[in-house]
Amino acid sequence: MRPISLTATAFGPFADKATIDFTKLGERSFFLIEGPIGSGKTSILDAICFALYGVSSGGERDGSDLRSHHAKPEMLTEVTFEFELGSGDAARRFRVQRAPMQERPAQRGENRTVTVQTSATIWEVTPKGTDVATTRGGIKDVNAKVEQLIGVSAEQFRQVIMLPQGKFREFLAADSKGRRTVLEKLFGTEVYRRIEEELHEAGRKADLAVDGARLDLNVILLPRQVTTVDDLTTLREETAGAAVALRAEATAAGTRATEAEAALAAGTESGRLIAERTAANAAVATLEADLPARQADRARLDAGRKALPVVPVEAQVEEARKRRDTAAQDLATRRLTATTLLEALEVARTRLATEEARKPERETATQRVQELDRLKKDVADLATLRAALVEAQTAATAADTAVTIAEAADSASAKALEDLLARIGTLQVEAAKLDGARAIAESVARQVQARADLEANRKALATAITTRAGVEAEATRATEARAALEARIGDLRAFSARQDGATLLVSRVTDTLKARHTLDADRASLAKATAAHAGAVAAHEATVTALEEARVHHEATFHAWTSGLAGRLANTLVEGEACPVCGSDHHPSPTTPGGSDVPVSDEDLKAADRALKGASDAERGADNAVTARKSEVDNLNGKVTTAVEALGEDATVPVADLQGRKAQADSELGAIATAAAELVGAEAGIEAARTSERAATEASTTARTAVDQLEGTVNAAITALGDDATVPLSDVQGRKAKADADLQAAQKASDDLAEATGRESAVRQAADEAHARAVQAREASTQAQIALANAQTRTDVAANAVPADLATPEELAAARSVAGALVATLESALAEATAKERTANDATIVADTASTAAEASDADRARELEQAVATLDQVVRAPRRATPTAPVNWSKRSPPSIRWCAMPASQVSPTGARRASPRASSQSWTGASPRSTRRLPRHRAGQTVPGRTPRTSRRQTWRP
Repeated sequence: MRPISLTATAFGPFADKATIDFTKLGERSFFLIEGPIGSGKTSILDAICFALYGVSSGGERDGSDLRSHHAKPEMLTEVTFEFELGSGDAARRFRVQRAPMQERPAQRGENRTVTVQTSATIWEVTPKGTDVATTRGGIKDVNAKVEQLIGVSAEQFRQVIMLPQGKFREFLAADSKGRRTVLEKLFGTEVYRRIEEELHEAGRKADLAVDGARLDLNVILLPRQVTTVDDLTTLREETAGAAVALRAEATAAGTRATEAEAALAAGTESGRLIAERTAANAAVATLEADLPARQADRARLDAGRKALPVVPVEAQVEEARKRRDTAAQDLATRRLTATTLLEALEVARTRLATEEARKPERETATQRVQELDRLKKDVADLATLRAALVEAQTAATAADTAVTIAEAADSASAKALEDLLARIGTLQVEAAKLDGARAIAESVARQVQARADLEANRKALATAITTRAGVEAEATRATEARAALEARIGDLRAFSARQDGATLLVSRVTDTLKARHTLDADRASLAKATAAHAGAVAAHEATVTALEEARVHHEATFHAWTSGLAGRLANTLVEGEACPVCGSDHHPSPTTPGGSDVPVSDEDLKAADRALKGASDAERGADNAVTARKSEVDNLNGKVTTAVEALGEDATVPVADLQGRKAQADSELGAIATAAAELVGAEAGIEAARTSERAATEASTTARTAVDQLEGTVNAAITALGDDATVPLSDVQGRKAKADADLQAAQKASDDLAEATGRESAVRQAADEAHARAVQAREASTQAQIALANAQTRTDVAANAVPADLATPEELAAARSVAGALVATLESALAEATAKERTANDATIVADTASTAAEASDADRARELEQAVATLDQVVRAPRRATPTAPVNWSKRSPPSIRWCAMPASQVSPTGARRASPRASSQSWTGASPRSTRRLPRHRAGQTVPGRTPRTSRRQTWRP
């Protein structure tokens, strides 16, 4: 993986947007991130690791913890990382963008935030520079895509690709299985592991095969006690002869087996043939026995084959028969229908003839209507005279009644005057008791009221005592609650006062724990540096030894080279040429090299020089390494010493103890914070508790005062009542009721006396007036009798001019209605009979047509029959409509607009209940508008209208 660019926004120490372009490094594969502490070196690695896997490089912090504390609230934390996989033409470039879960200010409302969820997207950047979204939105999907592309998980990425500070030791300290998993994924050695496993499996199988062969060999050799090669050779020679003999016997046995198999085959074939012959004979016998049946079957088969061509014709004949039967049934049905329709036609014609024969009845009814119309004026005059006669009769009766009443009143007035005088005497005696009864009633009423007040005060006292107990208990509870809350506030304040100390303790323990972790890391580094220093010292000692050996070798080589110079020079001397050393032309005794000396060349000397220089350089390098390691050890030793001095005893305390102390300090600080929050609530509630206590105390005081007042009132009432305070209240109320009754009786007698005294003169005057009215009534009665005789005479004269059954307008109207209804009924019956006769005639014609069609040819008969059936169905299903037999002259009367059905008298029982009837008459109601509904006027109960049949109701229906 090769990084291309990294953009971090509001991430770690980067408050704004920071971009790093790694392409400026060119093809360099090794570079350094350098900067002071806190400048963001680790944050760059965290940003890369977070963009790829959503975690930090060290794994200690979550994605939501990586937001910069210095960023603006509206700026969202986001990391974009672009990287390249592969090289050359096969290189692929990807861009991954990730944002942690974070809070941003809400667009509406102040001091409100909105949670932005974690998001991640990965694109593949094409060579043209366009982005193709590979995976978007799903965190797990993006993580899986990154692991697929890079080939390692987040944990493995932090172990081998991006190794955080202090994590290399974890990789080295990991077990072989963990390191093997990482290295296999990193270097792709899975194939070699699989090859190794397959080789192990092949070796295991080979070992098993060898063990099996050895077992088989032991099974063969051990029973024969073969333990040496000589024994095996002897056994082989012995078994070789036996094998030859056995092979000969096997060959002979094979020959005999072949001959036996041939004989067996021949015998088997003979047996098969015999069995087949036996079966054939049995089959022949069976066939001969079944021959007559087979011959009969053959004859039937031949007959069937001959009859085969006739089958379609028979089917057609059967189909024709079915059609014929169906047509016959249909014809019979149609004929039956025609017969029924003919009978209906005869009935309709008979009904029509009957209605036509009732023409004189219709004319008589019409004349009756006209005659009734002429009698309207005479009946009206008679009604007026009869009304006057009734008034005269009423006046005469009233006059007689007035005489009777007046005479009775005269007699009653005289009697009333006598009774009144006697009553006045009796009332005077009773009225004399009024003052004493009033005094007794007032005394008893005061006693009853006092006793009622006493009982009410007793109940109020009991209620007040109960209320006092309740409010006193409530006051006690309020006081206890206030005291408990104040005590709790004191405890919470004392506990909260330790918050600064607890905070300082947590800070110190945290710093101590961090320092201890740093000390442990420095100790580990010191141990490694000490080991490295020891290794460097050992390496330096080895280089010193090598340098000494190189010097010895160089000196020996140089000495040998200088010793061989005279010999090499003597070999180059030529007689007559000057010696390069002495210049002589003669060389009488040149030096010869010793026989045991090995000549050393210039190359050997140069090699010795190079070896000496290399050993010297190695010694200087090893010495520099020792110095560097020593400086590192001294530096770490100083840091460890300083940290140990700073930590004191905590430098040797187990880390688990320090962590326990920190956890305890954190717990105590949390408890103190909880207590502080509780203290705020308790301080807020103490005033309410005090208010409740004051209210409860005031209520208790009020209740005690009310109890004291009621007790005083009750005691005073008991003293005032004396013995009556213990008398049952019902007895006191009984005395009051008796006193009230006596008082009422006396008062009533007094009132009656006053009234009777006041009425005496009035009664006397009324008696005189009643006598005078009796005289006047007798005179008025005489005048009324005279007027009645005159009215009776005029009424009798008018009644002689009018029939007796039509003497009133109601009777005339009823007769007119009955006559009109009769005319309408007769006309409607005639129209209905005409319509039914026409319908029956049409149905008969259709039925005749259907019968004729049924007797025609197949195709024509079916078609005509279908038409006839359709026509008949239409006729049967068509609604019946009344058709007038003769035109009506509507110029003399209004055309009927509403038709309503009324049952004739034959269909109504005396009680008004409807009887079953196949037909109802219809009447015309003129003068109404369409779609209106009217009811005929009802008659009063007991009123009889001549010529009308009583009925319960009429329903009017609109018929166009």
